[in-house]
Amino acid sequence: MHDVWEANTRTDDRREDAGLRVSELNPQLQSMSELRQQQMRRRISAWRMIIAVLWFYSLAIWIYVVAFQIANPVSLYWPVAWWLPIRMDYFGEAGFITSFTLAIIWAKLKYN
Repeated sequence: MHDVWEANTRTDDRREDAGLRVSELNPQLQSMSELRQQQMRRRISAWRMIIAVLWFYSLAIWIYVVAFQIANPVSLYWPVAWWLPIRMDYFGEAGFITSFTLAIIWAKLKYN
């Protein structure tokens, strides 16, 4: 225990000899907060990019279903694929709701 105490006091002595005070360490703390803000901005921009890509694909699904319905109105009740038992109209609704929700989330993630 005595060795630990001596090591700590030596560290404090070195800090005093170097002339470092708590007030001088404050710029380092400010730069750390700036780094955290930059990291937060990068995370938000990455999430915005992911949400933008997902929004584009869900919008493309919705446009695909609408184009199919215009070309052949009976196709609305067809399944999306033979192995996927979802009707085209439900698939289009899901694409529309997803794209609408993702657009709102994308707008809300804007970092000031």
